[in-house]
Amino acid sequence: KTSSEREIKNYKKLYHPFLSQFYGTVDINGKESPVIECINGQGLNYCVSSFDIETKVKILLNILLTIHYLHKIKFIYRD
Repeated sequence: KTSSEREIKNYKKLYHPFLSQFYGTVDINGKESPVIECINGQGLNYCVSSFDIETKVKILLNILLTIHYLHKIKFIYRD
């Protein structure tokens, strides 16, 4: 399988409120490409310093829950 086919197969297995949603695929020049939710905004590294400790803890817990979900469905997160 190509990397694009693996990516599409993996997106079809994911459903979590803190992950981009997979909408389907489109054909671009004969190649099937995934269509995923676009999330606008800045990365945490740009804004986390302005958050209070309670907000930082909530964000950290949400990240941990998301990684736990990925682990539970046998995915490896390498970002």
